[in-house]
This record gives sequence, structure tokens and C-alpha cells, in this order.
Amino acid sequence: MLGELKLIGRDRELKELLDGLAVTREGHGQIYLISGEPGIGKTRLMTEFGAHAGKMDTRVCWGRSWNDGGISSFWPWRQIFRQCLKDDLAYHVVASLGDCAHDLASAVPEIQVSSKDSEHHAPLPAAGELARLRIFGEVCGT
Repeated sequence: MLGELKLIGRDRELKELLDGLAVTREGHGQIYLISGEPGIGKTRLMTEFGAHAGKMDTRVCWGRSWNDGGISSFWPWRQIFRQCLKDDLAYHVVASLGDCAHDLASAVPEIQVSSKDSEHHAPLPAAGELARLRIFGEVCGT
């Protein structure tokens, strides 16, 4: 079991993630992107972090990139929001998205936005990079 194995060589990274979790639990959102070559321990680090977060009754949602192409640039966000929408808190998740729910509904169809709401928002740009930047900005609050 991964949770029973000792995490080696990632104390600094785990501490940074746990410090970020403490800030998040105080009401200030955080996003961490974990990247690197295959096999360097990204999943192991995040599994350990998830175990710590779970012990603090904190929900962790994962999004993973796909390096082989053929997948939407929104794929990690789709995974994250689909996980968030699976339980009884779905209404609260969508409500907390506010104005960006319209944009995210284009990338994550599970987010239902009424046509009335859609009338007040510009359509999501068709070009992939522009759409992705707009959604990233909305998710990150920038």
C-alpha cells in the first residue's frame, strides 16, 4: 500500500503542499501544478498529500494531463470538476463558480447553466488557446 510506504526525498515539497492546504482551509484558494518526468514520484507525492488532507476532512480532487495528444486542453479541469460534481455538494460547487460557470460549462458539460444566465455572458472563444486562458483565468480568479 502506498500510504504505508515512507515518502523519500520529498519532505520539502510535501511541507509546501501542506502549508498551502492550511492557507486554503483559512479560505484562500491555492492551485499547485505538479509536473516532471515519468517515474519521479509525482503520483506518490500527491497520494501522500491526499492522505494527509483526508485526515483533516479535506476533499482532494485530481486532474491529470495526457501526454499522447488527442485529448482536450481542458482535460485536467474536466476531471477535477467532474469529481466535485459527483456528490451532494454539486449545487454549492456550481453556485460558488459564479460568473465563470458559463465558461466552464463549455469545457465541462456537467455544469448546467440556464439559458437566462448564458444571455449575460460572451460566448467562449472558439480558438483553443484563448478559451483555455479564459477558463484558467476564471478558475484562478485573475
